[in-house]
This record gives sequence, C-alpha cells and structure tokens, in this order.
Amino acid sequence: MLLDGDLLSEYRHTSGIERHDWERRFWSPLDPILNTEVNERGVEHIARAAYAHLRFGDAHGDPAEVWIRYGRPTEVRVIGENPGLRTEFWDYGVGPDITFSRLGSSVAMDLTPEGRAYVDDLREVFPHRYGTSSRLVYTLPGQVSRFRSAESGMLEFEIQTTVPAVLATGPADTLDLGVFFIGSDGEKEEVVSRRVRAQEAPVAIRIPVTRTGGTVAVELFNRSTKQASALRQPVVAIEESDGVSLSDVLVLAAAAPSADDVFRSADWIEPLALDQPLEVDAIGVYFEIYPVRMRGLASYTLRVEVLDRDSGALTTVPIRPAGEEGFHTRWERRPTADGPTHEYLTVALSDVVPGRLTLRVLMSITDSETLLVGERDLERSERQ
Repeated sequence: MLLDGDLLSEYRHTSGIERHDWERRFWSPLDPILNTEVNERGVEHIARAAYAHLRFGDAHGDPAEVWIRYGRPTEVRVIGENPGLRTEFWDYGVGPDITFSRLGSSVAMDLTPEGRAYVDDLREVFPHRYGTSSRLVYTLPGQVSRFRSAESGMLEFEIQTTVPAVLATGPADTLDLGVFFIGSDGEKEEVVSRRVRAQEAPVAIRIPVTRTGGTVAVELFNRSTKQASALRQPVVAIEESDGVSLSDVLVLAAAAPSADDVFRSADWIEPLALDQPLEVDAIGVYFEIYPVRMRGLASYTLRVEVLDRDSGALTTVPIRPAGEEGFHTRWERRPTADGPTHEYLTVALSDVVPGRLTLRVLMSITDSETLLVGERDLERSERQ
C-alpha cells in the first residue's frame, strides 16, 4: 500500500537481512517522534494492516486499501435497504470522503466508480493520512542557526525556542529535549539530550558540531502526556566565496543597540519564534561574517530584499545597521580588525505585502563579484 513503481520492485528483490535493513531505511525518515524508542508511524501502519486482515479478510481489497492509507473514518453512513445494493460513505472530516458499494448485509464491498477515480487522484496529492498512535506532535516555535565556533574547523548550532503552552504542565515537571542530527538516509547519527522544566519559558542551547549536511531536528517530549513538539530544518554548508563566508541569519525583535554591543550573547537579543505570522513593521537580523580580516578587503555592501514565495515578487527594503542614523537600502561597511564581524540590521517591512516571505541578506564585497546570501523564511500578516 505504501510502495509504488521502483520502490515496490526494489523491495520485492530483497530478502532476509537485506529486507530487514531495507525496511529500517524506509521507516526511519518517517518517524514522527525521535525521543521515543518506537517509530509511531511504522506501528500505526502495522496496526492498520492487521485490522484490515481481521475485518476485510485481506490487506489488498478496496476497503483495506483505503483503511491502510487513511485510517479509521470519522463517520460511516450507509444508504439503501436490505437486500439490495447499498452505498457506504466513509467520511474523514477534513480529509477525503470515499464511497463503496455492497450487497445487503454482506461485508464484502468495492469502491464505487466515483470512489475509485477519487482514490486514484488522491494517490498523487494526498497519498496517506497518518497520525502518531495517540501521541500528538505540535509545531515547535523557534530558530536553528549556525555560526563559526572559536574552535578551528567547528560550527555551533544556536537553538532558540520556547516551551509551548500545550507542553507546559508545571515547573515541577520536566520535558525531554532532544537535538537529533539525521543523515541523508534518515538515520539518527548524533543525539544531544537535555531535560528542561515544563513551563512556558525560552530555551537557548549552543551545540558545537562538524557536520555540513543532512537535517537537524529539535524535539520537546512530555513522557506523561505522550505529547511532543518538534521542528526540523535541513543543514546546508555555510556559503563561502573568495575566502569569505556568512553565518545563518537570526531573526530578532527590533532593537537599537550600539555598534559595540552587537554580539551573539548580548542581553538585548530577543529571537523571534517564527511559528506565527509577524504583525510588526520592523524586525532585526543578526549575522556574522568570516574570516577575521576578509583577506585584507577594505569594505563590503549590505542590502536586504524580501521574496514573496507565492507571487515571486521581490522587494528591496530599507535597513539600518547598529549605531547608524536613518534607513537606506544600501550600506557600505568595514570589517572589524579582529575576530568575526558581527552585524545587526533593523529591517523595515512596512512596504512589504503580507504573506509567506523569504528574507534575504545580501553581502557584496567592494570591487569584487563576490556575493554572499543569508536567508530565513517567515510570514507576515496585516498589522491589527
């Protein structure tokens, strides 16, 4: 039910230990809660298949196919009277609605022609609907940003998040905080575990890493309520050109620090959660430029543009570096003499149409074709 085309053929050509390894590689990327010992997605699939065998006699007929793909219907309605042809309507609420036909009180039934056409169409756009075996997973607000470490050759993940209200059962309780680095095969390669209090409060973690690819997943899990909150983000190499590189962009609440007060651990830094649309006309962005002296280059230019991910419209917005007066669309800047160059920009969004946006910080080196770009996705709504 899950495999089509090449994947199904590949699976059929494996056996024994090979098949066991194949199944592990298939299910690993689908695990919804990494803090638990089981793969809830895989368990739910097996439970559905077992139920289909018991109720419908096999796992390959029409009703079994729908049951395994979409689970138990929210409601079942039957139209018609014994002993004639009856229509059974499976209502999935906000999900699909599917119709079957069967004779009288018989348990055997088939998709109606309309139902079969609908299920075939859904295969392309909504192939499955799976939960987490009664373990709820909510969106975890926050940002994961990478910066160069003071230790040579290392990166640091700055994880800024907040314990959501749904997991905040009280300061006497604790939550499992897990940071998982996942390889391209979906396997967990590195795990960092902590315990945090189950109360609504910011959580900030700094983790040294060496990896340049895969995915990072951050999870909070309440072992008592079996509820989880998670965010996942791809890990891409920090962009480097002409010996210069740019850290990730950290989006902040707008502030007005002095130039000397711009560094990552400053008290005024307030990362935004980004799980909800922003209702502000100005935000801040913090980033770092490496290496120390940028190979003797004297200056660079900064500008910020905003891409509307739905319309494709691109807007260059006014910015103001820390310690400067007024807003302009371009600023010429000079690197610091020692260590990385820390930059904070106040970004004006008043001319940006609300929607699903990508914020882009563009750094171009003077008298060079070098252009470095840092990005962060966010949403902006109409200010109330």
